Amino acid sequence: MNEPLSLGVPVDVGKNRFVFKQRAVTGQTYQHFCPCGETILVTFPTSGNIQFKCKNCQRIYAAAVMAAPSSSPPSSPPPSSVDNDTANTTEIGVIRAMAGAVLVYGNILHRQKKDLYYGHNVIGRLDKEKPSDIQIDDPFISRCSVDISVRRAPDGSGNVFRLQVLQTRNPIYVNNKQIQVNEQVYLNYNDKLKLGNTLMTLKKG
Repeated sequence: MNEPLSLGVPVDVGKNRFVFKQRAVTGQTYQHFCPCGETILVTFPTSGNIQFKCKNCQRIYAAAVMAAPSSSPPSSPPPSSVDNDTANTTEIGVIRAMAGAVLVYGNILHRQKKDLYYGHNVIGRLDKEKPSDIQIDDPFISRCSVDISVRRAPDGSGNVFRLQVLQTRNPIYVNNKQIQVNEQVYLNYNDKLKLGNTLMTLKKG
């Protein structure tokens, strides 16, 4: 991993959201000391307005990320030096960039939202021995059952969502169509997924 740089002090824009004024570049690792005591390390795989979350206090941070020059390694001078020896934290939290999309499920009284991140998002039943990225408390869902991969569209128009069934004992449906093991389908916002007894909807975050 390259030497982490600082993004400076973010601006509080309300509703537990904070925006960095300094631009970041793709491929470079950045370090931020969250007020909760967590040290966040984040590497941005794509350009654009990217969000990421502190796994400890759930603060949401946003940064404008530009593509690194192809002729040289990505670099960005930090506004201040980063001193790892003075980090007031017991754990390094490596955070992936949020994709600005969520899976919504549950009833009105117990509505739940699960963030999707760029890269792979494996979904499965709640299991301590073999945990998934997104764990659902439903015994009819297999462990590590499906994967939703998220990437930027080549033309920059938005995100591309692709679902692949990894393993399952019970049928999995996308918009009432059964998806077989190893089959891949592309998803759009408001598509409905059924895993076990859980019905989920893909929404913008």
